[in-house]
Amino acid sequence: MQVNPGFQDLGGPTIQDRHAPRGLGLRRASVRLGVCLAVLIAAELWVGRALPAPDYERAFRLPLASPTASLYDFVRHIEHAPPTASPKIAFLGASPTYGYRVKDARSTWPEAFEAAARRAGTSVRAYNVACNGQFLGDEAVVAERLASKAGVLYIQLTYHTFNPRARSGRALRFAELPRLLAVSPPADEARALGLAQDAVAPLSASVDRTLRDAWALYREREAIDKRLFGGTPRGVLQALASGRKPARPDSASDTFDDGFTSFDSLDPAQQMVVVARYAEDASFALTAEDSQVRLLGALARSLKRRGVKAVFYMSPLNRDLIDAWELIDAPQYRRNVGLLQGAVTASGFPFIDYNTGPRRFGGELFADVSHTTDAGAQAVGRALFADTRRYLVSLKGAAR
Repeated sequence: MQVNPGFQDLGGPTIQDRHAPRGLGLRRASVRLGVCLAVLIAAELWVGRALPAPDYERAFRLPLASPTASLYDFVRHIEHAPPTASPKIAFLGASPTYGYRVKDARSTWPEAFEAAARRAGTSVRAYNVACNGQFLGDEAVVAERLASKAGVLYIQLTYHTFNPRARSGRALRFAELPRLLAVSPPADEARALGLAQDAVAPLSASVDRTLRDAWALYREREAIDKRLFGGTPRGVLQALASGRKPARPDSASDTFDDGFTSFDSLDPAQQMVVVARYAEDASFALTAEDSQVRLLGALARSLKRRGVKAVFYMSPLNRDLIDAWELIDAPQYRRNVGLLQGAVTASGFPFIDYNTGPRRFGGELFADVSHTTDAGAQAVGRALFADTRRYLVSLKGAAR
């Protein structure tokens, strides 16, 4: 049978040969590696230009949205700030310390505290490490990380977050904090947080810490997600799936003036919503076996073992508004806070509660039930310094 010449084997590559996979080869591997390195270098340069380092020494506070994106770098700055004769004071807390309704970052409690100390001739450096929405568990993780680096920790306690319903049963608002800060809490804290004691493996923590210290693209990946997508890609997809509009990248979500002026400016229907929600969150009974009470005691004991100086304080509440609307049962409040106070003072730390005894802050200093105005924040900062000045003086020579 005669074979069609067009299909004769002429010795050249067949179709199968042309499409068969070829070895990578040294030259092609080198080219690909070079392209990858060039892309990484370009991305690293972009991060440096697009995300310039914040000035942590000038009334800095963490972003309102996605605060943990900047937390690690801020903590590193505090840790590596040169030791001086002035103690470094880290203020840990939630939205009241952060200054949720405070428009000027220079008016927050930590900044007002530092200014009051300076006027009194006491030199300190106060850092606002509070994150909007934090629970006690989040503060405990941050406290464990900063314990050996800050001269004094001022730890704010938010009354209604001790209600399990207000926390939806969670111990951490930001579940990534132990990994992010490479913290393995002591056994009793870990149990109260619902974490395995070795939740952060030493090797992985060391690798993560090394990468964050040396590689800006890795360190700032949360901030990059926020810049490009308005949040984490997963969070954006979840928002879209649930029909919510995701945050717009570089939107005004980080501005401190959200248009809210004061409780009195709301119409009656809006006021009823605010007070009903707070009354529900503030109605609860603690016991000594409550996980939050045990966590607070475990944190105080851990700080005492490590020789850390700390002040614990209840966030001031708008007592004018609370009394007028009967939002909190006073005897129940005293019982609950008495348990918290006992957990702290058993380890010898000062405990301040501005919500019992003589009224220190009038309703005009509050924007709502639990957040101060700029003027109110300055008043609270001054009071915190005045009420702990003797404690600070006793720490002379303990600056870090």
